Amino acid sequence: AIDLFHPLDGPKNYDLIYVAAAQGYKRHDILLDAFERLPPDVRGLCVFGYGEDADMLRVQIVERGLSIDCVGPPGVPFDEVNRLMNSARFGVVCGRDDGAPAILTEYMLAGLPVLANAELACGTQYILPETGMLATPADFADAIMAMRETAQDFQPRDAVLTRWTWPHTIARLQPLLAEARRKKAIRLTEIT
Repeated sequence: AIDLFHPLDGPKNYDLIYVAAAQGYKRHDILLDAFERLPPDVRGLCVFGYGEDADMLRVQIVERGLSIDCVGPPGVPFDEVNRLMNSARFGVVCGRDDGAPAILTEYMLAGLPVLANAELACGTQYILPETGMLATPADFADAIMAMRETAQDFQPRDAVLTRWTWPHTIARLQPLLAEARRKKAIRLTEIT
C-alpha cells in the first residue's frame, strides 16, 4: 500500500472524502446527518466501490441538499482512488462494525488525516494526535469543522511509515517467532 497510496500535488476541491462500500454498516447516515448541520461551503466526496445502497444515498444527498458528490459503483482502480483521496483535505470513517478498516492507513499514506467514529469497534489505535481524531456520531459535524481548520497540522503519512509498515511488523514479530521456534524445539527434544 505504500506505493499505491501517496500524496499528490494538486487542488483540494473537497474538504473530506469517505471511501466505503454503499452498505448500511458503513454508516453513511452519520456523515449525511453531520452535513445537514454544516455550512453549505463544506464539500464532501463519497467513493463507493460496491454496495446496494448507492442509489438510495445519492437520492438522500439530493433531497437533503447536501454538498456531497459520489463516485461509483463500480469501483475505480487504486491509482484513481489515490487521486480522489488527494482531492480532499481529510478522510472519514463513519462505520462502527468495520473489521480493522485498511482505509485508515490508506488515507494516511495518501497524506490525509482521518476523522473516525469514536465507536469504531476495531482500528481506533491508529488514530493518534498526529494522524487524526475520533468523534462520536453526535459530535461529527463539529469534528468535521475542526478537521477542516487543522488538517494541514497532522503528519499521518510519517506516522504510518514509522509505525505500521511491513518492516516494522516483521521486526516486532521476529522475536516472537524465534521464541516459538525455541519452545517447539524444547518440546520436540522432550518427546524423543
